[in-house]
Formats: sequence, structure tokens, C-alpha cells
Amino acid sequence: MDWDTSGTGTHRETVINGQELERAVWDENATATPPVKGAATSTARWHKFTLEGWAEDITNFSDGYDGQEITVFVADNDGPYVIEHDATKIAMADGTDLIPNAKDVLGFKLDGTVWRQTFYQNNSPKVKYTPIGGVAILLTNKTGGVSIAGTIVEVDDTTDDAFKLGVADGDEQMGIVLDSGIANGEEAWVVVSGIADVAMEDNTAATRGYWVRTSTTEAGYSDGTNPDPPGAGIGAVERHFTEIGHCMESVIATGGGTHILARCVVHFN
Repeated sequence: MDWDTSGTGTHRETVINGQELERAVWDENATATPPVKGAATSTARWHKFTLEGWAEDITNFSDGYDGQEITVFVADNDGPYVIEHDATKIAMADGTDLIPNAKDVLGFKLDGTVWRQTFYQNNSPKVKYTPIGGVAILLTNKTGGVSIAGTIVEVDDTTDDAFKLGVADGDEQMGIVLDSGIANGEEAWVVVSGIADVAMEDNTAATRGYWVRTSTTEAGYSDGTNPDPPGAGIGAVERHFTEIGHCMESVIATGGGTHILARCVVHFN
């Protein structure tokens, strides 16, 4: 999400994903019950608000009317402050208090006297959507070398919140590295579901609609040469755990010593 919080005053413009939206600013004049009535007139009701330089835990929104819907943009949370769950005031969807992240977006609707959460866009620094439709999490690279985009990784067994390179013919794979060039010991994005560009084993093609599994010969790479999953029997069940997903495009092989990237819908068993 792209933000532009330029300007001053109680009401100003913000740009969210290229769209200009006028909104009111809740700033350092903190209160546990920020008002949703606009300051411009005595009767105006604003619907978009930004929490900026806020410090107070929020227990309710004041001056609302039944049926009013508001969108809250979180500019920062250095306090941090909490949006407190209370079934009679602010009813959070999961029934728990929330410490929002910077650039989170939340929606609420006043139902009688209760503000009910309608949506939550979590912009945590540890999770994101990739441009092609993957869900990625931020983990520490413990492969022993710089990261290689498209390679398969497993949970590291020596360092918390970290990944290691997947083994050949592996069945404990959990994600696909998003970016190349991240040094060992640094944080890197790993796609754990959705769509990812997957690196295939040496000098092999990928075919749209084919089943994709871990390579039996190269650690960290995939095999997209199988038209269908394995057949019946105990062995087939075991091979099923080597699956990483299904190929969405056809890409030709580019010669010995090269690994193509092919777009796949990934999931891990």
C-alpha cells in the first residue's frame, strides 16, 4: 500500500494506492474515545480517519450515529497503543485486543451502540502479498549462502524464525524463496501459499497443468515434468508429500547448468 500523508490540519488529503481520499486526522491530541464527528461543522460526520502520532489506548469511538461506517488508517504505532475489544463498545472480529501495525487499515460499523469490526488489512512487516499473488513471510536465510529466487526451503532446525535449503527428494518443504541475493543470516521473503515463480531442476522444462514436486536429484529445486501425481499404493502416498503445487505456464529448458523459473500455484502437504 502506498501512502502520502502530506499536508497539515485536522482535515487533509491522503493518497492510498493512487486514490486521493479526504480524511480527518486523529493526532497527538489523544483520547481513549476519538470522535467520528467532523470538526468542520457541528453536524458533519467523517468516515475516514488516520491515527497519527497517537499514544492512548482506544476504548471506543464517540459521536457516531447508528449505521455509520468508518475506515481507520494507521500511520504509525510507536507507543504502541491498543484498540481494546469490548463487546459493548468496540467488538473486534476475533474477540481480542489489537496492537495495529503501521499502515494497517481497519473498518468499523456502528450497530446501535457497538462499533463492530468489518475488515482488517494487516500490513505487518512480517507478511505481505507479492505482486503476482503469493503470500510471503519474512524469515532469516540460513541456507549457508546467498538466496536464490525460486528455490525450495524448509524450516531451519538450529535457528528460530529461519529457513534452510530443501533437500533432494524432500518431503518437509514449506516455501519458495522470493528474491535472489539475500546474504546468509539476513531476512528474506518466502512464499508459503498462492502463486510463486519456482526454479526447476537443471535443464528441464515446465508444462502448464503439470504436477510439481521436489527434485529427486538437486537440493532446493523442483521437478515440473510430471503430467499427473503418482498412482495408487503406499509409495504414491509417500510421494504425495513431495508435492509443491501445480504449474501454470509452459517454459522451455535453456540448456545444461541453467534453471528456469516457472509460475506455479504452490501448496505444501
